[in-house]
Amino acid sequence: MYERYDVVIVGGRVAGAALATHLVRRGYSALVVDRAAFPSDTLSTHLFQRNSSLEHLGVMERLLATGAPLLTEFRLRLDALDLSLDHPDLSMLNIRRHVLDPILLSTAEEAGADVLTRARVIGLLTDGPFVTGVRLRDAERNETEVRARVVVGADGRNSTVARLVGARRYNVTDSERAGGCAYYEGVEPSPVFHFYAQGPDYYLGASTDSGLFLAIGLWSRRDYERYKAPTGEGFEAALATCAPLAKLLAGARRTRPPLFIKRWQGYFRESAGPGWALVGDAGHFKDPTPGQGISDAFRQSERLAELICHGIETHTVEAQLKAWWRWRDADAAEMYWWAREMGRSGAQLPLIKELFRGLGSDPRSLRALHEVVFHRRRPYRVMSPPRVLAATGRLLIGGDLPRGEVVSELRTLATRDFQRRLRTRRPVYEQPGQPGQPGQPGHR
Repeated sequence: MYERYDVVIVGGRVAGAALATHLVRRGYSALVVDRAAFPSDTLSTHLFQRNSSLEHLGVMERLLATGAPLLTEFRLRLDALDLSLDHPDLSMLNIRRHVLDPILLSTAEEAGADVLTRARVIGLLTDGPFVTGVRLRDAERNETEVRARVVVGADGRNSTVARLVGARRYNVTDSERAGGCAYYEGVEPSPVFHFYAQGPDYYLGASTDSGLFLAIGLWSRRDYERYKAPTGEGFEAALATCAPLAKLLAGARRTRPPLFIKRWQGYFRESAGPGWALVGDAGHFKDPTPGQGISDAFRQSERLAELICHGIETHTVEAQLKAWWRWRDADAAEMYWWAREMGRSGAQLPLIKELFRGLGSDPRSLRALHEVVFHRRRPYRVMSPPRVLAATGRLLIGGDLPRGEVVSELRTLATRDFQRRLRTRRPVYEQPGQPGQPGQPGHR
């Protein structure tokens, strides 16, 4: 470890390791600091879409060597509505984090990044308003100072870097669902990803690394107590109500008690300032229902590396970091609000079901719907106002719902759309002691 680097990255998981790899391959020095000792687990659905940024890291051979199959067959059902589609050109992977993260971190180290684990950032070095480095404490409680042109927080939702620079959160949303997950042995590995919405509940499943199968349940938060028993009886009873997964898991053995999560928040954070930036969950977290976080981290890290390198080369680092923040918000905004809609509790509105029925009736529209998950289509270009109005017309003319209920649902969706657009243009910031108060980004 040296006393000075081009970039110090706090956090060595997906976002931090990927960022370090991109930077050092471009000829810049990088130090990755993480308080964990790897391999180390972290709470995650660990399903992610294969995208160009992942390919550019050159790790696919190592990821497939874990035994995780490429997921190319999507079994998607909304109650009785079948929206399934196979597409070999669009695929997902499902790799547990204590397997995935060491692969990415070792890739960064092999590329030339320095890696320091079991070490904590205890402070930032500053020169006036500029962040110029970090103060570290290692596992033996030795303290040292490391200077850098840029300090990046890739240290997750409880980011130390975000706290130290005072980065505010904005457009915060509360979860309406709770969830649980468990791993099973004895399920034949397959390229199938399962997603079943049954009334108010969601059930997901897919093969993962090492011959295991991951099963996930997501329920309205008020129902959490019914399923949370640590011995797993409630979780197993819930899975038994989902016929496709129950059939798949017949005879399989659960390897450990389920893991549960009851509450989370979605947010954006101020993600750039003089000499610092935030990437991955440190700067932005969305409802996990559509499984976007890891793919976001790959895509964001590549873009941030490009802008940092350009900033160093042209002596415009501060401007490029601001450009990073603007790009991140533009890239993430629509998916953030769509994930929020997917994560709402309760059954889907009949109008939403009719919208999906219309999409599923046309092969090109159905393909476009699947492409949303892979960040190839913008959600509200596919689930667009004209398609919502067309679904409304079908319900009014030939549906069984009372006319007033259809109009009420349309009004609900229109109101949500207005609020989404307004908050994207004029973010609502948390203020100290006054969460959710309006504010302005000011220096973005």
